[in-house]
Amino acid sequence: MKQILTVLLLTISSVPLYAGDTIEVPWTQLCRQLNFHEVTITTTTGETVEGYCMMIDINQVSINVNGNPVKIARANIARLLMTPRRNNLKSLGKGVRGGLSYGFNALLSPSAALGAIAIPGTLAWGAVSTPFCVLGDLRAKLSHNKEIRIK
Repeated sequence: MKQILTVLLLTISSVPLYAGDTIEVPWTQLCRQLNFHEVTITTTTGETVEGYCMMIDINQVSINVNGNPVKIARANIARLLMTPRRNNLKSLGKGVRGGLSYGFNALLSPSAALGAIAIPGTLAWGAVSTPFCVLGDLRAKLSHNKEIRIK
């Protein structure tokens, strides 16, 4: 119990409590730096686009907005904000649901032994991972968006 409290205290204390985070990134490294975080791009016309960075070339960036690629010219970008991930527990729930579904379907097939192994393994994975996902979501909730400046 003491170790769990120590991990919890260290995780929460490592959260920055200030909003002035700015990251300077070379244009060619933008998608790599975003690393599957959601990005909000404000254009010079005031339009905002929220999505995930897909690809970048010398003149434009492609953003995945609900499965549709949106290309934005480099010259039209006024502001970039990176949003911390806030859906670790939701993602874990989807993974556990898929693992249990696979295990129960395998129980009713010739590979029943695999299903008998998959179900307890999936439940153990979910039970062990849940506290860490909760801590990650809490940390992301306490964190602020980071502004990205292009070098």
